[in-house]
Amino acid sequence: MQPLPTLRAIATAQIVTIEQEATIHEAVARMQKHDLRDLVVTGGSLLQLIDAQSVIRFHLEGIDFDPPLSALKLSALESIREETSILEALEATAGESEYLCLIDGSQRPTGIVSYSDLIANIDPDRVVESLTLGELLPASPLCLVSHTQSVRAALAQMRRERSDSAIIQGERDDLVGILTQKDAIALFARGCDLDEAIALHMSKPLLSVRSGMRVWEAYRYLREHPFKRLVVCDEGQLSGVITQKELVSKSFARRLELIRQHERKLREGGHLGDLKDIRTIGTIDPLTGLFNRQMFNELFHREIARARRYKEPLTLLLIDIDHFKSINDTHGHLTGDRILIDLARELESILRTSDLLARWGGEEFALLLAHTDLQGSQLAGEKIRSHLQSCHFEGPGKLTVSMGAAQFEGDENEEGLFARADKALYAAKRAGRDRLCTA
Repeated sequence: MQPLPTLRAIATAQIVTIEQEATIHEAVARMQKHDLRDLVVTGGSLLQLIDAQSVIRFHLEGIDFDPPLSALKLSALESIREETSILEALEATAGESEYLCLIDGSQRPTGIVSYSDLIANIDPDRVVESLTLGELLPASPLCLVSHTQSVRAALAQMRRERSDSAIIQGERDDLVGILTQKDAIALFARGCDLDEAIALHMSKPLLSVRSGMRVWEAYRYLREHPFKRLVVCDEGQLSGVITQKELVSKSFARRLELIRQHERKLREGGHLGDLKDIRTIGTIDPLTGLFNRQMFNELFHREIARARRYKEPLTLLLIDIDHFKSINDTHGHLTGDRILIDLARELESILRTSDLLARWGGEEFALLLAHTDLQGSQLAGEKIRSHLQSCHFEGPGKLTVSMGAAQFEGDENEEGLFARADKALYAAKRAGRDRLCTA
């Protein structure tokens, strides 16, 4: 994997600021003009922030919007060295600020980055790929309000429940809209009547995702939509809300936990069957969530050594999707990607926990069968072939694979075993596809 860029490389040098002598009214107008929820307040000894949450609090506490910002208690803006990597920033920053101020060696501010910037520059290969949103819930506090409730009452409830958004329920208790802190800023800027029903001012329709969405899919979704949070619903029922920041912090915390587990297992000499639970560390294929070639080669080498030492059977099975180029040409590459993802899930669903499945490259997968001889690999291959006959795939509908298997011989290395399995795979292709051949 390529190293993540530093914050300097992704920072915005143009910082939207406001002087501490400006009023809350002026701050709200500037937020609205630049479509922001936060502003950097300058003019004091420390850089500070005024954000949407603070503005809502000031309003609910009856604080006048005319005094200067210097008279208010504002949050200090977190600073971080500009040469810090994105990953280090995510791991080290525990503050609640939406923004980080970059400083150079002389402690001078050089730019600003938001959590949105960090998310946009995260390689999905760095996060826990098989993790789903449901496993991260509950996250943000849920704030459910009726569509008949006033905006003012909804904002007060958001503050009490420490939520940055309110989910609006309709007449039939269905979810019909959302009101966020950023929406509140727009209402303040327009001078709207906050005693009116929230149904008149909510954002609608409410776009939601399912709890089964994988973390890497959630990252891509947030990149494609201007959202700060994901509303998670299943069967029309609200399961939870997770913000960008929570998605980052929770998934990266899980990744670090799994990396530590992985390191412990390697030190303890655990074998393939013990490693199934760490398949979600960073060395995985970002599309399918399977191990990538790098990780497969590492474990392949260890299993070869183990089989040689203990004289245990070990078989390598290569799997290649039949006519995949034609599928891409006919249905498009996005459908091709979906097929790769779905095939990976189908294969995982029928394999043993001791089996190691990886995406070798393109439409080819590698399957390492511990404690399995050539006859056992033939049974595994037939199980795969018959299972795929009952599956439906987007685009072509039906899908077949060709497979080649070779059992480890004690005097050969990884390259020799792979070459024999590859030769068997091409024999299956020449014999008409949709079959397994052995070496």
